[in-house]
Parts: sequence; structure tokens; C-alpha cells
Amino acid sequence: DPFHTLEELKIMKAVNHTNIAKLVDLCAGPPSFGYVHHSYYFVYEHCGHDLQTILNNSELIWSFGEMKNLVQQMLLGLDHIHNEVRNYHGNLKPTSIFINHDGIVKIGDFRLEDTVGEITENENLPKDNYSMWYLPPELLLDGYKYGNAVDMWAAGCIIAQIFT
Repeated sequence: DPFHTLEELKIMKAVNHTNIAKLVDLCAGPPSFGYVHHSYYFVYEHCGHDLQTILNNSELIWSFGEMKNLVQQMLLGLDHIHNEVRNYHGNLKPTSIFINHDGIVKIGDFRLEDTVGEITENENLPKDNYSMWYLPPELLLDGYKYGNAVDMWAAGCIIAQIFT
């Protein structure tokens, strides 16, 4: 949907926060998967490793302070999305949270399909099973509203995963 792509581009170009991945460019690729229209790709700054990869590394031991710092940075990024950008992530999970080599957390892989409070139908739920682990029960059961609360539930799940 070209309109959606332009809206997302406008939102992401306006975002300027330390804990949110910076949009660098938008590239058009050839039509794919039998579609007539071109595919568009958002190009973000290089952000290092995703949180899931880091959590899967059994050799890495974090101090309580490091875990607290990671959580604080994630929540600062979410606060900016919710209160300054007036939107929500919509697909928050450890693979959409990145940590660069300086220890800076960057939230990326945005969904940004609707403005806060609009109803999203069940068919618009994330299609991959991995995302389903981070959705609140009410959204899974009856297609409740997407919004900031969905991000906060996912953040709580991620925080529990970090500290366990």
C-alpha cells in the first residue's frame, strides 16, 4: 500500500531519539512474489545485535545494573513513541530491540499501521508465531484494540525474559 508506506516514512523521518533506530533511506526494489508493484524497503542505521540473539548467548552474564539499564533505555524509547510521536510500535519483541556496540538500545522493526486507539481486525495480527508470545491475551482472544497497552504488555514480557 503506497499510502501506508508514505505515512510510515513520514512518521519515521520525524522520529529523533537515542533509543529508536534512525531511518536512513527508502529503497525501491523490483516487484516480488508475483506482485506487479515494486517492493519498498526501509533502511535503518546499523544497530548491532538484536536482543534475542544476545539473550540466547549462554556465555553472557549481565549484572543487575546492566539489565536495569537495558530496560530503562527500552522504556525511554517506548515513551517517546507513545507520547511524542503519538503512535505505538505494534510488534515489540526481542528481535525488534537492538543493542549497538556502545550498549545503546535501539527499537526498530516498527509496525505503525494505525494511530493509537483505532481498532485492528484479527487478520491484521502478526502472522509469525514468534510475535504471538508478546501479544496480550485480550488481543489474541477477540481482536481487541491495538495501542500503547499492547506495547506495554510486550515490554513486560521482554523485561521478564531479561531478568530470568
